[in-house]
Amino acid sequence: MSELERLNLTQKFWNGVFFGYLLLLRDLELINDDITFIADYTKEKCKKDKSDPYCFGSKEGKTHHKTLTFSILSKGLHQVIANYPIKKRQNKMPLFEEIHDFLESSGFNIKYALLDREFYRKQLLQTFKKWKITVIMPGRNCAQTKQKILNYLMGKGNRYCKGFTQLQYVKGKGYPKLTFDLLLIAKRKYELKDILKDFKKNKLTLADASKRIFPLIVLFANSKGIKKLRGNEGYIRYLYRCRWEIEIAFREMNKLGFSNRMQSRDARLGIMGAKGLLYNIWQVQRFLIVKDNPDAKALELDEFLGKTYSHRSPSYIPCCA
Repeated sequence: MSELERLNLTQKFWNGVFFGYLLLLRDLELINDDITFIADYTKEKCKKDKSDPYCFGSKEGKTHHKTLTFSILSKGLHQVIANYPIKKRQNKMPLFEEIHDFLESSGFNIKYALLDREFYRKQLLQTFKKWKITVIMPGRNCAQTKQKILNYLMGKGNRYCKGFTQLQYVKGKGYPKLTFDLLLIAKRKYELKDILKDFKKNKLTLADASKRIFPLIVLFANSKGIKKLRGNEGYIRYLYRCRWEIEIAFREMNKLGFSNRMQSRDARLGIMGAKGLLYNIWQVQRFLIVKDNPDAKALELDEFLGKTYSHRSPSYIPCCA
């Protein structure tokens, strides 16, 4: 790893490992060509250093390094496929383009992209539509979406809405709009019907009821999956919940430690690559165990790291020998 860092090849090496492993899984028919794409950021605390282009934040004790992680879901299996260290004011589009080009050139079919709210960028949404990938992500907390929620609660609208973002000025045409669908859903721990009922019975104020609802953007871009909101609410919510797979991956990888002890950005990226590969292998083992026996006890990370083979599937290990 120190040699990779010296040669400035840490990112290229580990992403190459991830890509190769992904292709191996497809050859073993553990995944197929149809995939769901997920992107998210993870943060690691770092020492305050104004000269470090990777150091975000200005207050001592609250500065951090940021990594953009891409992962996929296929046949119920979640896998990390790339990590990128992020600099201040860095354009992220080339990173999305690199991953998209690799997946497309390798024969993968991306039906859905599951993103967090911080990825709400006009250029990114336009690009996903151009790529014919349907995007599902939370809407912005803006005047437009707030009004949609108020209209729903006041009986002036329903949970199926239309939204838009204004694009760059085009000479002779003005400002074109990128339109998308909005599905109003309840935040965790709440039910939409109960929020509406309690508001109508004056058990909730308009402000409190509004805080329990948020808009989910669905930018339809292809004909390979869902094509409309009505009748697909349950599946859309299920797809959005799948985005949490990457959050769970971060949580589990954090249990492995190491990174916070180092300050070198490349060293941290290398450790994260190793943890990501370990996470991927663990997920494959869990997947195979359940496939062989749906009632089998889930393989926990501690057991996997403890080198006990009582719950591991023997079918995968020889294929990698």
